[in-house]
Amino acid sequence: MTVVILQIAILLVGCSLRLGEALHCWECNSKYDPNCGEPFKNHTISLADCSQRFLVHNMTITSTICRKITQRVQGELRIIRGCGFFNPEAAGTCQTRAGTHLVFMHYCQCEGEGCNKSGPLHPPSHQLFALLLTLLLVASKMRFSS
Repeated sequence: MTVVILQIAILLVGCSLRLGEALHCWECNSKYDPNCGEPFKNHTISLADCSQRFLVHNMTITSTICRKITQRVQGELRIIRGCGFFNPEAAGTCQTRAGTHLVFMHYCQCEGEGCNKSGPLHPPSHQLFALLLTLLLVASKMRFSS
């Protein structure tokens, strides 16, 4: 039984790693493609390789998170999805801002393949993995205690 639990744990670790893979996020703007809005329809939109997105003033820093921005600009609703450069530890968080010229913005960031699709953004994948591993270990301990 211990061997089976170890095999499952190794499988979970293997599935959670993205060896050599870059982060991919949906990239679009509802002003130019209505499918980018809500509900999100990705049949005309592709995932972008965020490892190819660099900060303009520092070409050594690549994108680390996906983002979804909901804007209301002079009464027009726009949704913009793409790669972002914020701190990955802040993934899964949102901010709301109001600006000049009737601009309102809700900015959310997330970590994980295509996580900026729609709805609430997902927590970082390493947190989900830790939760799954904890549940597996607790279940195995309960089984061996009985």
